[in-house]
Amino acid sequence: GWRAERMRTLEDLAKRFPDDVNALRAYMGALEEDGALSDGDKVAERIKKLDPDAEVDLDRALARHDWKSAIDELKRLGKRRPDRKEIATRIADVLERSGDPSAAAEQLAKALAKNPDDSTARLRLADRAYAKGDTTALRRAMAEALQAGAKGGEIRDALDLLEGASNLEPYRIDGRRVIAEF
Repeated sequence: GWRAERMRTLEDLAKRFPDDVNALRAYMGALEEDGALSDGDKVAERIKKLDPDAEVDLDRALARHDWKSAIDELKRLGKRRPDRKEIATRIADVLERSGDPSAAAEQLAKALAKNPDDSTARLRLADRAYAKGDTTALRRAMAEALQAGAKGGEIRDALDLLEGASNLEPYRIDGRRVIAEF
């Protein structure tokens, strides 16, 4: 079938181009789909030797929903590349996926401390506060973003959306009332 043909082609590609990270990634993905995890581990090690900054282990951990390994891998990447400010935000994403929103919020606060002009992290924290009932959270986040020197476009869009919904509320028609009056 086509799966065997695909596997043979990708294996051949990986043998012909042993230093091509993209070819090795494709081969590793096919191996994991077939359930050959130990062979996939070998290919992953080869990829990491070629590119130490490769996020192979992170991708594999996320695919397996192994949140602890994904967080550990992100921390390793953060230590290796301290200039990458988005690592803290990505850790917050993984924590949120794992079902720990309070830890994710703490991590977002850390990310915001490292990178104060990160509007995305600020929006996510404000959205969380808004969902808990703090109706001024987005406005406060917008003010803080502007004070930090960020553009705050995402926060501005969220504010526009909320204000548009609330400003149009008096013009909404209650369908049941219209039907009853008919």
